[in-house]
Amino acid sequence: MARSISASIRPMQRWPVINKNILINSKEAVMADNINQFERYLRVIVGGGFLLWTLFFEGAVWGWLGVVPLATGLIGWCPVYSLFRK
Repeated sequence: MARSISASIRPMQRWPVINKNILINSKEAVMADNINQFERYLRVIVGGGFLLWTLFFEGAVWGWLGVVPLATGLIGWCPVYSLFRK
């Protein structure tokens, strides 16, 4: 007896969830955005402001920390949020 074609097709399996914000596939890891749009804009503005202040106005060395909010704002994913948000 021949099997039908539809019986041999398996339904799509869901990706296993390791963390709420990181989905693991056998080929790649996908990070879901965990920063809302307003906060992304705010992070880019504040991070860019700190960097500009440090570069052009000889600000304090800690102004280089502006790289962190700038990068997380551009990427849209914050590793600290993924640890503490449910």
